[in-house]
Amino acid sequence: MRKIYSFCLSLLICVLPQATRAEATPVESYIPPERIELRLHYPAIDLQNGNEGWVEAHMMVSPEGKVYEPVIIDSSGGAGFERAAIRALKKGKFKPASLHGEPIDAGMRLKLTYRLKNKSQTVSREFHRDITEFIASIGNGDVEAAGKYREQLLLRGAKNLFEDAWLNFAMANYYQASNDKEGQYRHLKRAVAYESKESFLPASLFQSALVSMFALNVERSDFAAALATWKMLEPRLQDNDLKARLNNLVHEVRTAIEGDSAIRVKGQIDQGYGWAMKLVRSEFFVEPSEGRISELKLRCEKQYIGFPWRPDIAFRVPKAYGACVLQGIGDRAAEFTAVQMPEACGESGPERP
Repeated sequence: MRKIYSFCLSLLICVLPQATRAEATPVESYIPPERIELRLHYPAIDLQNGNEGWVEAHMMVSPEGKVYEPVIIDSSGGAGFERAAIRALKKGKFKPASLHGEPIDAGMRLKLTYRLKNKSQTVSREFHRDITEFIASIGNGDVEAAGKYREQLLLRGAKNLFEDAWLNFAMANYYQASNDKEGQYRHLKRAVAYESKESFLPASLFQSALVSMFALNVERSDFAAALATWKMLEPRLQDNDLKARLNNLVHEVRTAIEGDSAIRVKGQIDQGYGWAMKLVRSEFFVEPSEGRISELKLRCEKQYIGFPWRPDIAFRVPKAYGACVLQGIGDRAAEFTAVQMPEACGESGPERP
């Protein structure tokens, strides 16, 4: 039987009282943090080599507008861009979030894009030839030819963000054909490149990538990611039959979130970017299956807290924290399951034991 931790300003073991009738709560006035000034310095070696890239980051913004706990969520690759992004965030100027007019700690997610002026806005003829042959060989089931083009493309590398998106889209197809869903999902995210519109892929491929991402999110029970993907995908769908089928899945997702069954999501500490997932419920625990989990962090809209992982407890997050991203820290390649539980008790303030 797991004990339940509830979060206050510090982590406390709490006895949760029985649910009582909810009292009237005043309307909340919350304003999220805003970027005021952020100067991106191009890494010298990438500038010299003509490389482009992007970095998706999450950070906390203090009541003084200072960034702390910046972390890379994903990137197009290239340690130079990632280091430059972290430096830029730490030196940037931000307007802090406010609650009822008072500045507070708050989480913020931001994409930093490094693009060169006068750089080609399309793929090269050589790249187009190889990527077309690569995708065709995958579709034809020609494993030998697909492997050959894959090696050529990876050796050559992407010369701009358009080629990077195409290469990741093709790699997602390659891993799908190999029945490697983790590899497929990883490359789909980088093909979409955390863009809200088709910036680097043709509209048809961008939509195709979103459909595949949505399906994988649902299969993985990563319901917050599924709903975020659906928000981008729904207005683009012209096929009414497909839209109806996916709408049914959306309904199932929302029913599962509000249901009384546990939501289990398998996770792994990635060698480059760790692991993070947006929560859809306030109560959770983490079950390790291989490797060591040492620490958990909650990066919320209105609060940040880190705490050591323990196998015998569940954690409850106050609704006042807003939407939260759960981050796992531990051994590289450690595997575990994040379990989100239905709310068994009404939410009340914690009591000291």
